[in-house]
Amino acid sequence: MTPPVSLLVAGVSAYLLGSIPTAYLVVHWLKRVDVRTVGSGNVGATNVTRAAGLGPGLAVFLLDLGKGLASVLVLARWLIPPETLTPVASLGCGLSAVLGHAFPVFLRFQGGKGVATTIGVLLGTLPWIAGIWLLVWAGCFAFWAWLREGRSPFW
Repeated sequence: MTPPVSLLVAGVSAYLLGSIPTAYLVVHWLKRVDVRTVGSGNVGATNVTRAAGLGPGLAVFLLDLGKGLASVLVLARWLIPPETLTPVASLGCGLSAVLGHAFPVFLRFQGGKGVATTIGVLLGTLPWIAGIWLLVWAGCFAFWAWLREGRSPFW
């Protein structure tokens, strides 16, 4: 495959991987409910936590994170020739996965926000930035939970 074609195939493959609606599938399997009709209506780990509990929410978070990680560590390395595989090409595959999560073809282009998928992309390409982002996200999550309920989910 020529480099432009391999980049296109990798990008489309990463988009399709990102489009797998893990939150929808998990909540539908566990509760027989469409996650888009409960809570915020968002197809993401936070809304799954609201709709189905902490365990399923954590599972969806890890699955969504895995979609981003797999797009840069597996798909990019497998589909893009080594002479063309640059950090920018890996990040391009990651961006495709995030766009797939946010605008999934399987849910009529209405998906989640892409936070966990983006963290997965960053873990695979820039792990120190991913760590900072994960800490900021966890801090914001804990702060808003504390404001909403008067207590933090972490202590």
